[in-house]
Amino acid sequence: MATAFQFIEKSHRILRGPIASSAAITTLYRLFNMGAGFVIVAILGAKLGGAGFGYFSLGLGVAMLIAAVVQSGMEIFLVRNVARYAAQSQWSELKGVSKFALSIVLVIAALSALFIAGSILYRGISHDDALFEVTLVGFAIAPIICLNSVATSILRGLMKMGRAYFPQLVLVQACHLITILFLLAIDVLTPQSALVSLAAAWSVATILSWIWTWQYWPESGRKSLSQMYIGDWSRSALLLLAGGAVGIMLGRIETIALAQFSTPLQIGLFAFAFRFAQLATFPGFALASGLDPVVATLHAKNDHKTLSERVLLATRLSVLGAVLISIAIGAGARFIFPIIAPEFINAVPVVIILSIGFTMQAAAGRPFAVLSIMGQEKVSAIICTIAAIIGLVLVFVMAAKLGAIGAAIATAMIIAATPMALAYTLWQRTGIRCDLLASFAAK
Repeated sequence: MATAFQFIEKSHRILRGPIASSAAITTLYRLFNMGAGFVIVAILGAKLGGAGFGYFSLGLGVAMLIAAVVQSGMEIFLVRNVARYAAQSQWSELKGVSKFALSIVLVIAALSALFIAGSILYRGISHDDALFEVTLVGFAIAPIICLNSVATSILRGLMKMGRAYFPQLVLVQACHLITILFLLAIDVLTPQSALVSLAAAWSVATILSWIWTWQYWPESGRKSLSQMYIGDWSRSALLLLAGGAVGIMLGRIETIALAQFSTPLQIGLFAFAFRFAQLATFPGFALASGLDPVVATLHAKNDHKTLSERVLLATRLSVLGAVLISIAIGAGARFIFPIIAPEFINAVPVVIILSIGFTMQAAAGRPFAVLSIMGQEKVSAIICTIAAIIGLVLVFVMAAKLGAIGAAIATAMIIAATPMALAYTLWQRTGIRCDLLASFAAK
């Protein structure tokens, strides 16, 4: 009992301030996001069935796959640099950072879209009109998400967490839910119309994010925001983008693999389970929203002792939350899933496998973010690129052999192994440990 009270007291002492306030704000937003998301998934699953939900998920997977190529590395790049120079009021050092990020977004989104389009066309897209239509809408959604990601990352670097996360966590879900209910009421809800409504929701959120970005960027630094200057940005940004390559796996490439080797139903089962399993990442996401810019600021001040304390305690809290949520998911899935649609009972083992993977990911902490913020993006890029290649092979092989369960096993393996390798590298390179074992050993 005494140990529990000491842990609570230490948590309050260490996490009070920016991390606590950011976690509180994003927790509220995330709770709304989860609730609205659950309603949306339940409506789509019940109305469209397993196969229809699979088509919707494939379109969404295409969009998120393209966006993830940018999001995985660009977010860390922007948060790290904006937080560092904002803390030192060196706005001139950020000249051209937003336009450079937007240029990368547009280039990578275009190349990714061409790559995915080619792979789907190779399969023979003309034989399935629904597949063709959801894929096209996915292409349209991707650049909108990327544009929003740049604005969100800048706001996070400025420590405007409420403004950063409100559009993507609250506004997108609220607009999407309202339009889904409207489409359901007039009986025109299809995978295609559901994706079009999502594109509209992201468009509204992106406009608001950029309005707030301009509003909260200090007037003295607005010239630097509007400049076009590549300078030293290219090397560090491209390394971070390469390092974030493994991020394209999660819930995106699996749908493409299942589309190649399986049926829309298997896509639907995997995507449905993945949505629920992601709940295990909720505690880590809430803490990371404030942790990343704080780590960047502490690193800029060379206060690595405090940095280590923040990271270790965040790991413990993330794992505790992930374990509790995973247990709840495993216990409740067999009762909830078949209520939505009978075929979703087959998604129960998939959600359990994925929940285990996300819990193991939480146990490794946030080594990619810490390594990247501390300027170790080159080694992160090497490790994550290797993991991405191995993961691609695993996903396609396992999906071809075992369908949704195979895709889940491959995903769980890669999301658990990659951060563990990064955590070990962080320890060897900097002496800082962020994994669960180190957090319990810390005094």
